[in-house]
This record gives sequence, C-alpha cells and structure tokens, in this order.
Amino acid sequence: MKDIQLLKKCYLFENLIDDELATIAEIVKVRDVIHGDYVFDEGAAATSLFVIKHGTIEILKRSSTGGDEQSVTQLSAGSHFGEMSFIDKESRAAAAMAKENTKLLEVSFEGLEKLITTQPVIGVKIYRSMAAILCRRIRQTTNNLSSLKELKLKHL
Repeated sequence: MKDIQLLKKCYLFENLIDDELATIAEIVKVRDVIHGDYVFDEGAAATSLFVIKHGTIEILKRSSTGGDEQSVTQLSAGSHFGEMSFIDKESRAAAAMAKENTKLLEVSFEGLEKLITTQPVIGVKIYRSMAAILCRRIRQTTNNLSSLKELKLKHL
C-alpha cells in the first residue's frame, strides 16, 4: 500500500487511479543501493526506470572530452529517473549514483511494456506524463542554453 501512495506522488504516475496504480505496483521490485554505488552507468543498456522511495540519487554526465563526471541534478524521494530509454530504446544518457543509502522502486521496461500492451488506457496516461516531463526538461535546457549564450556574449 505504501508503494501505491509513493507512485501516486510520482509525476510519472500521478494521473493514474488507485486500481491502475495497484497494477503498476505489481510489477515493481524494491532495490537497495548503498551510498556511492551506481544504479547504472552512462552508456549502459537500459532495462528499468526507477522511483526513489527514500534517499538521494545524483545524475552524472561525463564531459565530451571523456574527463570527470559533472553533476546534472540530485533527486530525492518521490522523484523518478531512467525513463528516457523506455521511449527511445537507447543506452543510458547519464549515470545515476546513490548519494546516501537509497531505496528504489524498480519498474522493468519489459513489465511496463506488457502492462501497456494489455491495458492501453494506462499506457496512454503514462506516455502523456512522459511526454510532459520530457517537454519540461527540453524547455529548461533551452532556457539554460540561452542564458549561457547571453553570458558568453556579455564577456566578449
């Protein structure tokens, strides 16, 4: 029951009704990640998306020159990550590392795909949420790039 309440608070699943959330909860596995361990590495094959039950996950991206990883963001309880690869079937675009001992809800892509195929109403709701999330991230990235460009022009 607690997992259903957490899923309901997660932006990815917030439009689902309780019965639909219970269906999602049936395909969820709990995964513990120790502080400093990676949930996945950049470039790894993707098989699941995750919702943070408790703890903190840092999303890291290697520099284009192959140097150190740079922190992109930190996510806490109720946040989700790893969903991009569900849509585009590509490898992981960034790494995810536990900043503290963390408990995750893991939703396998295989299980989610089966669920969406057998229950298309749930699928539509999830895809709409994913589209909205990705649009929000693209808008934020566009704003960030614009701000960086303005900063660069001011320094010329």
